Amino acid sequence: MLDWMQTNPVLVSGFLASCVAVWGISTQRSISREKNSIDFESKLNSNRKYIDDLSKIAEIMNKGPAELERIASDKSEGFNEIINILNEWERCANALRRNVYDDEYVYKVFGSGVMTLYTRLQPFIIIRQEVNPRFFIQFTIMASSWMIRRHDEDSRHAHTQKLQELLKMKRECKVTLKKGDITYADHSGHIKNFKKAVKQLKKQMKV
Repeated sequence: MLDWMQTNPVLVSGFLASCVAVWGISTQRSISREKNSIDFESKLNSNRKYIDDLSKIAEIMNKGPAELERIASDKSEGFNEIINILNEWERCANALRRNVYDDEYVYKVFGSGVMTLYTRLQPFIIIRQEVNPRFFIQFTIMASSWMIRRHDEDSRHAHTQKLQELLKMKRECKVTLKKGDITYADHSGHIKNFKKAVKQLKKQMKV
């Protein structure tokens, strides 16, 4: 291999240059996505119309699913505000799909709010998608995938907490044995149960 590199310096130099170029392009795209995401966050948070529309539909959502279904059907007051909000997130979902924004950044900043919107606006979205199944399709895909992601994160967090509790129990059990408050047989039984619980927990974490 070394001989080949020595006899083909031009090819080696070209290969290394290509690697550096690819790395540079990849890094630049990543920086660009993050910048675009920060710009999106800044513009959305300062968008007076978006904030006003969001406040308006919060009032509508509090009236219940029937009100959302009625507005979706007869296009009455509040319809345009809901459409504006959904269109905003449809555009964001399309930008994420095309790698214009950084998914991790947008998810961390807006994830909870987007999932709440998607869940509470379901009656409206369903009625509009009966008219055209393509309405808000990318927003639906984005919000659904984020909800699955959040569920997985919550599950891992719960498993981690359980594991920490088990490890604490193990440490306390060893301290109690040292003090002579329990017998060695009792200690062995506790450790056996501990190992069994950890094994079961690890299986759940792999699911």
